[in-house]
Amino acid sequence: MPAVNELHASSWLTDWRPGSWGTLLVAVVTIGYVAPWIRARRRGRADVSWLAWFLTFGAGALAYTLCGPVEVWSTRLMWVFALQVALLVAVIPTGLALARPVDVIEGATGSTALRRVLGGHLGRALMYPFVSSILAMVSVIVVFFTPYGQAALDSTPMRIVLTVHLLVVGGTVVLPLLAGDLLPAWAGPGVRVLLACVDGLFDAIPGILVMTHHDLLMPHFPGFAASASTYRGDMSASLDQKFAGGALLAVAESVGLPLLAAVFIEWMRADRASALRADAELDAQYGDGPGTTTPWWITAAPTTSEGSADATLTASEGLADVPPDRTSTPSR
Repeated sequence: MPAVNELHASSWLTDWRPGSWGTLLVAVVTIGYVAPWIRARRRGRADVSWLAWFLTFGAGALAYTLCGPVEVWSTRLMWVFALQVALLVAVIPTGLALARPVDVIEGATGSTALRRVLGGHLGRALMYPFVSSILAMVSVIVVFFTPYGQAALDSTPMRIVLTVHLLVVGGTVVLPLLAGDLLPAWAGPGVRVLLACVDGLFDAIPGILVMTHHDLLMPHFPGFAASASTYRGDMSASLDQKFAGGALLAVAESVGLPLLAAVFIEWMRADRASALRADAELDAQYGDGPGTTTPWWITAAPTTSEGSADATLTASEGLADVPPDRTSTPSR
């Protein structure tokens, strides 16, 4: 039988911490998206599926991570803290990006100011291919291999800083992959699929480093204290750290496939839009429209007087080669 304070299956549904700082952050993010979405929806420039993505994998996942069981157990088990870090840097930014926040704000305000800011020098530098992936990888490594993570566990303001930091860094990775105009011109849909694959490889590095490290990376982790031994049961601190690396690795690899699928869907949409534009250009060039009945190959065929003369000469030569009718009566 598990101990009273030991993590078990029902804990992932029943252990919540409402009223914390995480609740306020979730409320700010939710209001900041839903209010512009309603306005953009009234203008016909927002889709219902965007709101569904936001409520499920954006605000919903954020609430579960900051107010639910993940937050409750993040100070008791190191592998749950690692799970929280992975969710903040990979899963939640993907859910928020799928909700198309830039398009929602543009639809609500009618302005492209946000897109211009993201497409500025600083934004393009942070979201440049491989730069954002390396930045996210280094951010996770810094959490566990420097006092940054321990400081976030000991101080609420530092915990808020860490949360915002991970969300922003994760957004610089996934947002340009789903909004191609934030990347250089050479990063087409096919290149974005390749970038998503490479990003999955970068995300696996922190988990491998934590899992294979022999010494304790966070010796003052609250769950390693003697008074918190009931939370771990028979699990040692070193084993908890190995599980932390496994949690980072599992989340990094599991989120890669949905992100790759989302980028691939955007690729298909871009191809379909490109085909429609090409058809429209051909229709405008050759005059092929609803009121046109002449095929374009006849309309586009050049006609010259020299060509008409050649055609007439050829027809005359063809008539001359026809043998006379043997049944006709010869003239006398």
